[in-house]
Amino acid sequence: MISLRATDLAIDLGTANTHIITLDKSDRVLSEPTVVALDIQNQDIVAFGEEAYEMVGKTPKGLQVVFPLEDGVISDFDLANTFLKQFMTKADPGLHLIRPSVTISIPTRITDVERRALEDCCIESGAREVVLLEQPLAAAMGAGISTQEAIGNMVVCLGAGLVEAAIVSLDGIVSSRSSLVAGRLLDREIARYIKETHELMIGPQMAEKLKNTLVNVHQDTGQTMKTHGRDLRSGLPKIIDIHEHEIFQVLEPYLAELVNHIIAALETTPPELSSDILRRGILLTGGMAKMKGLLDLLQEAVQIPVHVAKQPEHSVVMGCAMDRKQQLEMGNKKYNEKKKD
Repeated sequence: MISLRATDLAIDLGTANTHIITLDKSDRVLSEPTVVALDIQNQDIVAFGEEAYEMVGKTPKGLQVVFPLEDGVISDFDLANTFLKQFMTKADPGLHLIRPSVTISIPTRITDVERRALEDCCIESGAREVVLLEQPLAAAMGAGISTQEAIGNMVVCLGAGLVEAAIVSLDGIVSSRSSLVAGRLLDREIARYIKETHELMIGPQMAEKLKNTLVNVHQDTGQTMKTHGRDLRSGLPKIIDIHEHEIFQVLEPYLAELVNHIIAALETTPPELSSDILRRGILLTGGMAKMKGLLDLLQEAVQIPVHVAKQPEHSVVMGCAMDRKQQLEMGNKKYNEKKKD
């Protein structure tokens, strides 16, 4: 199908998952794991997204599954470019004479070099122009917070590769702090514990499933989970029961570090905005915001109301879409005013 103009896109390029919105299709969010599978010999892409994620730990010799982002930033430019190009085509298929404009989220701690790399990646992937929007600001907008007023709002983006706690006001970031105590780190620590304590090798998918199923940071319900892996002694497949208190003990120091990170971010809040934070509370976004008991844990630690966004994993991309719509509205308004003159 050939069309004159491509649909403008909003993108949240994440370490674990990428979310994309095509602005003329009822704001439907398309999500895929940020991963590609390639043929090592000729470097051809065999699969991407969900199809590639299903291959993790299962590929034969000659195939490799790669995550092109680490800690929220691009670690492999070529693979990130290929993944983004494939995903953008999936979101808006067909041949377009005019390429799309893209609004994409970025971490607040991104360097100028990383910023240029992301812009180049979008252009190489088929974008006409690229607008970069800081993740906490996008998350606040996507969660329905009015960021244009002189009111302080604290947003904590709990991602797979990076955690960002920021104070947002007047369409900007007043202060922010970043931490690598994020979802992927917790998965690795769970896998390490299972290996060292139970002499069982498990894959990243099983580690993530243990985290999502068993972790309850506020209470012990006595839940267990069948855990599949390879016995390090015999080399044979093995199933063991893992109790939720084991997983909590593994993650407890990291959760404490996460709480301290948020407290440190609160300490950087300007006095003029502190009353706003006390009144409005802290907003959690990102996939890890769904962790059972995390909201109660944070609320007890900081003695401030804590809220989870309605769609925490989609808040950032929804904010990017809102920002793009505002740009289009402003552009149309200026065009109409000029036409009247």
